[in-house]
Amino acid sequence: MLRSKPHRRSLYSYRHAPRNAHNTNLLVLLHGAGDSHGPYDKLAQTMALPQTAALSLSASCPGFTELPFQLGYTWFQEMDYTTGSPLSRDHAMRQSSLLSATQRLCDFIQGLTQQWIPERIFLLGLSLIHI
Repeated sequence: MLRSKPHRRSLYSYRHAPRNAHNTNLLVLLHGAGDSHGPYDKLAQTMALPQTAALSLSASCPGFTELPFQLGYTWFQEMDYTTGSPLSRDHAMRQSSLLSATQRLCDFIQGLTQQWIPERIFLLGLSLIHI
């Protein structure tokens, strides 16, 4: 449950379309491993896409992966955090984590379709993963 405004701000940022335009489109921004949604919120503000609201999500939302040593969060487990070695694409731990993250994001997007036309929901993300 989202108890307070600061708690909600730690999980996501939402911006209405610039210049009081109608929110026709929704841009959902997903940060890379160890990053946060803050810079993506600023990116959306700088882009100021017409008739486009922006929703920057944080992987610190429940159900995603916390990195060791307080390095932040990521959407799924792409490394063995005990050894620091990247997991192969077919590694069971990576596959399980990726499947869980994909299902959570799909459920989230499905929920967005209650308010937004599916063809007007756009996703933007960036992550640098070496494999």
